[in-house]
Amino acid sequence: MDDGDDLENPQRFCVLAFRRGFSWAWSDRCCIDKDISAELQEAIGFMFSWYHSSSLALVQLSDVPDTGSLADSAWFERGWTLQESLAPRAILFYAQDWSLYKNNESVNYRTDDASLKEIEKATGIAS
Repeated sequence: MDDGDDLENPQRFCVLAFRRGFSWAWSDRCCIDKDISAELQEAIGFMFSWYHSSSLALVQLSDVPDTGSLADSAWFERGWTLQESLAPRAILFYAQDWSLYKNNESVNYRTDDASLKEIEKATGIAS
């Protein structure tokens, strides 16, 4: 394991979760083999269950700079993003430098009008 970014992102994630009052955090950093249909379906079902049971989802958009747009992120092109964005009670986006996306201090982007408009633009799904 590389001592650089491989550890930096989980550490930043844990610090952010702790600062928001959480003692426990779960980081989804694994890859799913999309070529095996049964594995993909099972993984999506498990992911929905995990996210649905979570109090907050923190999403780092590693390809979006602080001044970027949600619509430019590859995160919205993945097949299981819909489950990740619908299942949790609350969701917050972070830019590639782990700053809160657009410095939005909302406690939940799913209830923030400006964020919902950006999510709608990124997904093509009306909010």
